[in-house]
Amino acid sequence: MEVAPEYSQSQESLKQLYVSVPSGGQVPCLLLRATVWPTHPLSVNHQSQFPAGTISFNLNPGNSLSDATRIIAETMNDLGVPATIHGSLSGTTKAFKES
Repeated sequence: MEVAPEYSQSQESLKQLYVSVPSGGQVPCLLLRATVWPTHPLSVNHQSQFPAGTISFNLNPGNSLSDATRIIAETMNDLGVPATIHGSLSGTTKAFKES
């Protein structure tokens, strides 16, 4: 079964879709079957021999790059990221940190 894109973005949107049943009523699609939402990437990017991922962000109006880099560092610390995981900045943020 395939649905329009606006109904395939989350499990919550499946609650809005109904299917007619032989008794004449309707039931939400979400109740018809188990839905599995994968939590793993379709592919894994690498940088040299190591798996790599990219996280991009935009600043909200009124926030600065210094705020963003501070929050990123605090979040990494709060998460307890192991020493074997390395992060680096790129683009405008990298140029800001180097200046």
